[in-house]
Amino acid sequence: MNFLDKNQISMEEIMPIVAKLTERYTAGDSTSVTYEKAEQLMGAVLYCIREAKYAEKDEEDKRENGHCENEHSVHDTSSDEAKSIERHTGTRNLTTCSKGMSAQQAYETGLDCVEKKVKAALALYNDMQTQFDSYGNRCLYDTFVKGIPEFFKWYDMRFAPQDTILTLDYPVLKDLSAYTGIDRIYEYLLCIQKEQEFLHAFPRNDVIDALERYNPAHEDMIDNVCGAVEEVLGGKR
Repeated sequence: MNFLDKNQISMEEIMPIVAKLTERYTAGDSTSVTYEKAEQLMGAVLYCIREAKYAEKDEEDKRENGHCENEHSVHDTSSDEAKSIERHTGTRNLTTCSKGMSAQQAYETGLDCVEKKVKAALALYNDMQTQFDSYGNRCLYDTFVKGIPEFFKWYDMRFAPQDTILTLDYPVLKDLSAYTGIDRIYEYLLCIQKEQEFLHAFPRNDVIDALERYNPAHEDMIDNVCGAVEEVLGGKR
């Protein structure tokens, strides 16, 4: 459902927010920016407003399902993933969006959601690093070890929260095409976390052996490592 329709937030209400963001971007020197930059800043505002909507939807779903506690969560995640976010943010609540909220309030709420999610993703990444194993696959190694830190280095949560920055060359088993920005990175890390948990359940030599059977050149393959191991161990190869 479209957030702007549901909450009756019009583009007329959004434009002043974009104007303020533009002024902040130019440090007050000018209110004029290129068309591309104006489009980016509009996208930044809409992204944050949608984040507020997602947080509100989580709260509604929990109430409908009989969960009265204000547990920290993000959209389209399982209860285990929600607990993971709570654990890494150190908080049990994301400020949620009220249907009567103004566009400015929704934007500020969403920006807060983005900031909390960035902190959650970084904490999750740092935790995963200690046990991470690429099993010799260069694509997985380069994406996780070299790529993800670059996202945190360059991600601009205020002026371009919708930008994913990375191509995320290593393929995960979940379709993340509907996600952008920190949403995509966080969902991607959750997928890698699940893969690592699955792979760590086997002796490392067994995983390497399965990859050898799947593809003798597995170090250079751009296939999902977890899927390859599961296929071999499942008797398909």
